[in-house]
Amino acid sequence: MPVFFYRRALTPRDGSVSFVVYAVIPTEGKPDPVPVMAGFPAGWRPTDFPGQCVAVLGADAAYFLTSVPRSQFRHYTRQTEAEALALYPQLLD
Repeated sequence: MPVFFYRRALTPRDGSVSFVVYAVIPTEGKPDPVPVMAGFPAGWRPTDFPGQCVAVLGADAAYFLTSVPRSQFRHYTRQTEAEALALYPQLLD
């Protein structure tokens, strides 16, 4: 079963751009929200609410098992596996 990758831009008030990369985990049916493995940049973390993230001062870049509402993916940029792993090499580990 194929894995699909999406990139989401995060732009804090200072204008810098960071990216969260989502690897959509293959699951049976059409769950909503969709379970994903996500690579988050330094300073960002997912919240307990699907698809939301929060700035966390001093947080290191990390990987999280989280979820995203199905409707949000249309706002993200589709990526190839190579592009996704260039940003977060351990995304599929």
